[in-house]
Amino acid sequence: MTFDDKAHAILQDVLDYAEERLTREGSQAPDSATTYLTLEYINASRGLMSHASQYLESDEWAAAAIFLSTLPWGRLKQRLDRNSSACARQLARNTCLYFPNFRLLLRLSLLQVLSSAEGPETIRWNGIVLLAAASLPGVRADIRRELRRRGLAWDVTLVGDLIMEKRIGYQTSPNVTLLS
Repeated sequence: MTFDDKAHAILQDVLDYAEERLTREGSQAPDSATTYLTLEYINASRGLMSHASQYLESDEWAAAAIFLSTLPWGRLKQRLDRNSSACARQLARNTCLYFPNFRLLLRLSLLQVLSSAEGPETIRWNGIVLLAAASLPGVRADIRRELRRRGLAWDVTLVGDLIMEKRIGYQTSPNVTLLS
């Protein structure tokens, strides 16, 4: 993954402005503004990735662009407009840098989906499941286990091993269908 210093500087300014605006307007307490923005990012990703058959980086880039477009920009609008694609890629590739509690909130969102899902299709076509499978170690096994508990005898490749290796940073085992 490449790190884009210019996009990073713009993102830092945009997110700082958004947090400042949220707290100034009183819609969020200063200590919860980052959590609010993190959940908004997760929801933007969920919305765009829902009903996808597999995680694609380009889907998360598009979700990041949608998320960024919903933020208040103020004086930063021109800078963000000129660099929106680079900023979206930078945010999607380095989410934990901009949202320190991203993994925790994503895991909690995933657990909520898994515990409240009425059937396998609710799990299979949920964007949070795809984002979590691409972002959190061990999630594919968690999803397989949950599907097995529900009596399903099929396995799903939600995220390719090469994408997981790039995103999570560890070597994964080859995709093998574990269930008969």
